[in-house]
Amino acid sequence: MGMYDYVDILVSCPVCGNTVRNAFQTKDFENVMDHFRPGDNVGTKHRPKFVHTYTTCDHERKITRVEGELILVEVNGLWIEYDIPIVDGIITTDMNLWTRRTEPTSYNALSGLPEDVPRDNIEERAIDRVNRANAKIRRDILITKWEQTHTGKAPIR
Repeated sequence: MGMYDYVDILVSCPVCGNTVRNAFQTKDFENVMDHFRPGDNVGTKHRPKFVHTYTTCDHERKITRVEGELILVEVNGLWIEYDIPIVDGIITTDMNLWTRRTEPTSYNALSGLPEDVPRDNIEERAIDRVNRANAKIRRDILITKWEQTHTGKAPIR
């Protein structure tokens, strides 16, 4: 395994505007367990031209099955990849220079009820939890669209 460095980025989802964070390991720098963010000098001898990163943003959760205390959920969202240029050894902060690729995602997740949740009406409680999460996602998307329309705030590309 060996040593590595960390890179930490914050980006906005192009669909809902939620801020998503990704901290990841890389062996492209000096590999001395340093932590970097856009704007930092990576100080590497071999000077990579960019750092490749990815993150995800989940937009919808749908219960597909409840079996006892296990809850099976389908999660739909967006896979977001970035190539962030490194100019003169510095991770670029100008997001206009970043190359972004997105792809819809869908995956199944398995969840269990926390220890402190009563075991009566398990399916009803699980559905309620997913509905609350979906309502928050829908609200966030509407707020972001309203802000972009009424404040002139451009979406992050």
